[in-house]
Amino acid sequence: MNINNDLTWFSHIVPCGIPDKGVTTLSQELGKPLTITDVIHPFLQSFSHEFECEMKMLSYGVREDVVNHLKKENLTSDITEAQLLQNSELKLK
Repeated sequence: MNINNDLTWFSHIVPCGIPDKGVTTLSQELGKPLTITDVIHPFLQSFSHEFECEMKMLSYGVREDVVNHLKKENLTSDITEAQLLQNSELKLK
């Protein structure tokens, strides 16, 4: 999900194989800056409802492993890392 990221890289590919369509972010569509923190809870609640499943936040240790892998591959920013490592719990049904 593109929230508030640099879309420059999409100029090197045909996104989703659709040549006459572009790529956007939630921030662009809503006209305001958003972060993962702003959208994760509503997204997971909607996903959980739509697919009739229970969503759980990964444990801090697992999220830390994911962030470390993303850092190793140079695929994240300091802001995104901080947001992914926030120690919040999701309770969704």
